[in-house]
Amino acid sequence: MDGESSNILLEPMFNIDQFKYSNGILSPVEIQDKLSDSSASDFVFDAQFCPCDSRIVSYVVNKQIHIERDSSIIYKTPNSDPNVSNGVSAFITQEELDRFQAVWWSPTSTRLLYERVDETSVRSLMFVCPGREAAPPMKYPVAGTDNAISQLRIIMIDGNAVVDCGLKEPLKSRFPWVEYIARAGFLSDGKTVWVQVLNRTQSQASLILLPESEFEGFRSTGPILNASIVKNEVSSAWINTHNSIVPLDSNISTIEFIYASEQQSQCHLYVISASVVNHEIVGLRERVVTEGDFSVCKATNVVLDKDRQLVYYIANVGHPTEWSVCVSSYSESVQGMRRLTESGASFKWIPFQKYTKLGFVVVMLDGRGSSNRGTDFEFPIFGKLGQCEVEDQVEGLREVAQIMDGMLDLTRVVVQGWSYGGYMSLLALAKYPQIFRAAIAGGAVTDWKLYDTAYTERYLGYGEDRDPFYEESSVIKHVDKLPDQPGRLLLVHGLLDENVHFRHTEVLIEQLIKAGKPYQLQLFPSERHGIRSSDGAAYLDASILNFIQQALKD
Repeated sequence: MDGESSNILLEPMFNIDQFKYSNGILSPVEIQDKLSDSSASDFVFDAQFCPCDSRIVSYVVNKQIHIERDSSIIYKTPNSDPNVSNGVSAFITQEELDRFQAVWWSPTSTRLLYERVDETSVRSLMFVCPGREAAPPMKYPVAGTDNAISQLRIIMIDGNAVVDCGLKEPLKSRFPWVEYIARAGFLSDGKTVWVQVLNRTQSQASLILLPESEFEGFRSTGPILNASIVKNEVSSAWINTHNSIVPLDSNISTIEFIYASEQQSQCHLYVISASVVNHEIVGLRERVVTEGDFSVCKATNVVLDKDRQLVYYIANVGHPTEWSVCVSSYSESVQGMRRLTESGASFKWIPFQKYTKLGFVVVMLDGRGSSNRGTDFEFPIFGKLGQCEVEDQVEGLREVAQIMDGMLDLTRVVVQGWSYGGYMSLLALAKYPQIFRAAIAGGAVTDWKLYDTAYTERYLGYGEDRDPFYEESSVIKHVDKLPDQPGRLLLVHGLLDENVHFRHTEVLIEQLIKAGKPYQLQLFPSERHGIRSSDGAAYLDASILNFIQQALKD
């Protein structure tokens, strides 16, 4: 790409538009119809230019990778098996590991790394909405069942020749404990692949290097590097994934990364480096980049200024709930952190203000188990969900009431939450009915054996020996403690919820009926995990406000 002529790629929902900028003129480039062999409901996403040849563009449609050069398709991954996708990360990877990318271009060559996902052994989840045609089944790995199988592959483009290569030996054969591919990409040499992997319970994370010689179809004159583990972390609880793995400029003898870790409780950035001796990684070294009583945000990417050896990141400096843009040097000779945004400058839209306008006091608390406060604060929930974090809501409420000196009426408290918050709301009402007058539980998990693998097993473990932890953490076990008075429990759920499926509420209702416990139910036939339509949101707000007003009547 030069200064006078360049290509621009725009990615709307259902198509890709490519424009060429030349001599001050922006003109459209005709692109072949992307949906000629797909239904209108299939959308195009993850469109990327090849970094070293802007004539080449890749994108994903109908769960398959398409590659074009000069607006003509030169390769498309095969799609004969409906259970196999190419260039699309598995549901569990997107939902619980926060990785949505499954295509990575080499920075120096026309090579493309991608993930192939086989969901053949994953259970299917059916969505049934009475009176309507059933929605297509969805692959959903329930705790204790099989996950999708992921493979890394490389597409090589050499002139008119395109070769699709898999690993000579699957990752799981070389490293049997590997269950999840958390992150991946290329080193700066454009030939060596790096991948972060996790075991099933996410208590072990390893950063692995895979040279090109590990892939089929590559002729090697002798590997510079063997497949090697650069960094290995083991936790007594679990390891949180993050987006702060960035390879620095590497050479034939040294490998360097910017890498985030919670090894000292708070999430901080490090430079990890190692030497390559006789094709092996030796002498791992770590240098602190950030330190202090704050956490670097795990959900956002870090940005490097390699010329000045600076790393930009977001951190909760000053207060756990306030995020700031910060910069630090990763040079050995310069240290320190600079906060680039002023304290108190953030804007927060808080939907609960609609309650304060009506005279309600709204209290929001981070109990133990909350993220971005360090693992010392987060790990107490390991193996015992629904215990200390619920206790902390009660203690926090009492503390706020004492601070506000009579402004709170602790005999008229309603607890409300969605998803995990709905789960906590149910347990709060069951365990502390004398504290909470009523509860509103939306899209709530009620039995962890019905929830997905990665999230559930991270906190409660995997295997039959962990069954007691699942039972103790289930709402079902505590149904008999829920109030006998009507008007104290409102359940809300979307029938098309793809995250916490409706079976959770169905199982809870069955137990409520057996125990003779009253409840109110608000269903949304066309909604998923969260009410997204404006009509549905307005209706839910009105329903909740009416329920609260009725519940708090003396």
